[in-house]
Amino acid sequence: MRATGAAGCARAQCGAATIEFYIIAFWVLVPMFMAILQLGLFMVAKNTANVATLAAARAGAASGLDMGEMRRAFALHIAPLYATSGLGRISDEGFVDAQSNYGSVASSAIARARLETEVARMHRITVLNPTTQSFDDFQITRASDKARIIPVDGLYANNAMGSKSQQQRSDALLLKIETRYCYKMIIPIIDRMIIKVLTSDMWSDPKLDHLKCYALNAIPILSQSVVRITVPPERSKLEN
Repeated sequence: MRATGAAGCARAQCGAATIEFYIIAFWVLVPMFMAILQLGLFMVAKNTANVATLAAARAGAASGLDMGEMRRAFALHIAPLYATSGLGRISDEGFVDAQSNYGSVASSAIARARLETEVARMHRITVLNPTTQSFDDFQITRASDKARIIPVDGLYANNAMGSKSQQQRSDALLLKIETRYCYKMIIPIIDRMIIKVLTSDMWSDPKLDHLKCYALNAIPILSQSVVRITVPPERSKLEN
């Protein structure tokens, strides 16, 4: 006769622990592992966005606040996030996914154009400094093209405080930008769970820009960067 005490199990209970483990693994351990993986990918995306924001700020500082140059620099440096998305390697048949890499995305004119179009849908650049008040205080009219600029020379000889901006010219010549990039999560199920939590009533009302990201099944990544302006910034470029 089979024992059914501590040394054995009843016929109806044999294997119950294994089934319970599978249930726990499926509903708890697997989602937890997927969430940890997505968190790691998000941190990579955050660091990449930080680098792209710095590159955009440097491009703006060297181009007189040219927004087009800033967008192109941001797209080029966010390219690692698209290295396996079919935007990189090109064959005679067109775009292919296999073995795409950052180098091919960055070097191909066609791939770069397609990448810039995709990134433009997913990001926004805002110039926080200099402001229109900065131009009101320090702008001059350039003789060659009549553009209104803030001069970058003679900084130490004339660096008085502006009445409207409450800045010195050295402060006005610090380009500060903020970027918002919509990062599309790639781990299934987890992406919908995170978006559901972020849009639930437990959080305060999200910004309109954040809602745009959520509508794309993405989460916003905000980054800021400050760079010294080396080319006179033009007011017309700031207002565009």
